[in-house]
Amino acid sequence: HNKLGVAQSWLSSAVIGVVDHHEDTGSYKDAALRVVDDKIGTCCALVAREMVGGGDDLGALRGTFGKEVALLLGAALVLDTRLFKGKCTDLDRALGRALGYLEGEEASGVAAGRMKKLSEAREDVRGLTSNERLRKDYKRWGEGAKAYGIATVPCSLHDWKADDPNWVSEVAAYGSKEGLPLILTMHTYTDTHGAFRRQLSV
Repeated sequence: HNKLGVAQSWLSSAVIGVVDHHEDTGSYKDAALRVVDDKIGTCCALVAREMVGGGDDLGALRGTFGKEVALLLGAALVLDTRLFKGKCTDLDRALGRALGYLEGEEASGVAAGRMKKLSEAREDVRGLTSNERLRKDYKRWGEGAKAYGIATVPCSLHDWKADDPNWVSEVAAYGSKEGLPLILTMHTYTDTHGAFRRQLSV
């Protein structure tokens, strides 16, 4: 995101660059590098463009930065664009072609395989503490008395309580740390019958 959270706001004077694909908050206007475009599907496409000098020809990525960087870029690409079927622009597709993740206009088998593994790993929170589950996918809106935050947690309330009987107090503590008058948790999971479910706690 293009604005530091409350807990990191003390670092505001140290921000020298911003690259992001969420709605522009207008923060850090004096940063030496400031690229904010909420039309782009994945922020890593903007990062990749900066890596090749600011142009839209991302073919230069091939073999330039090594397989480790390619893996990192590809991970965000397939998840954020939902295998190029969700929010996806020409720049996102250019990155897909540069990484070998597109065959024509369709995701390659390599991309599909990565998507499957990453999706499974992202939904597995069994080894995470309550605080880590809250931080994993957290977003904040508003300021002051109108501020609120939502943490998306990929497990049911029943399973979370089984893992941590004190989860409610952990949520309250997290909201207090963030300076929020209201915090919500949205739960996504698959029930025992294979049906997708959502729950919301306020």
